[in-house]
Amino acid sequence: MQTLATQFNDSPLTSRANFCRGIGRTTVTAWRWEKLGWLDSSVNIAGKPFYTREAIEKFARRATAGEFARAPPAPIKV
Repeated sequence: MQTLATQFNDSPLTSRANFCRGIGRTTVTAWRWEKLGWLDSSVNIAGKPFYTREAIEKFARRATAGEFARAPPAPIKV
């Protein structure tokens, strides 16, 4: 099984749709990650967002390091 960083190494740019399909998330999720600063901004080519290989590798390193992890919320007492 390929890791996130090696899955998209074949080309210098990967479309947001292909990136999301590869990680099992929606394009809206990737957009939110951009807004949160978790994923570097996309490159706009003819109105379509693309991610650079470096942006994907950086995201993979940060995710593997647990930078985006957080504790689950406490249950609500009823």
